Amino acid sequence: IEALENAERSIIDLSTLDLSPAMSLTVPFIFNMVICSILVWLFYYPKSHNKGFSVTFMLFSAVVFLLLYFMGGVSLDITVGLGLFMIFCIMRYRTEMVPIREMTYLFLTIALSVVNGINNLDDKLILTNALLIVLLLVVEYVVVLRRESSRLVCYERIELIRPERRKELI
Repeated sequence: IEALENAERSIIDLSTLDLSPAMSLTVPFIFNMVICSILVWLFYYPKSHNKGFSVTFMLFSAVVFLLLYFMGGVSLDITVGLGLFMIFCIMRYRTEMVPIREMTYLFLTIALSVVNGINNLDDKLILTNALLIVLLLVVEYVVVLRRESSRLVCYERIELIRPERRKELI
């Protein structure tokens, strides 16, 4: 009975709880999620209005960050980069058609999470993330000044896709 009482006290007693490991994970995780939120919700979503991909990007970001953060003791080298490249090749050519813009943003969120997950939160990491955000700002809002719209049309009557049958096609 005495052992159970001691065990109960040790489970409930939070005075021995060390929060420094939790903080060493929480602060970089929040930093990563803020940067990826900026990328997704300020750059991607306003032009695409696709919540499905936006949520996917955020979840990929969180999972990749946590995976690499907890693999911090493992030696990571060029194989991580090659592995990411292979994953994107497989995803691009083996899945249903995913538009290139969505694949680019998926790559950006995963790459940012990899960089943030394997590096300590310091000045260089903050500068790297800031430079990427500035680059996106320039590319999305300065270089690409005109807005384009597109619509995917799935047409099943292939026999009508001929110049002489244009009226029937329309």
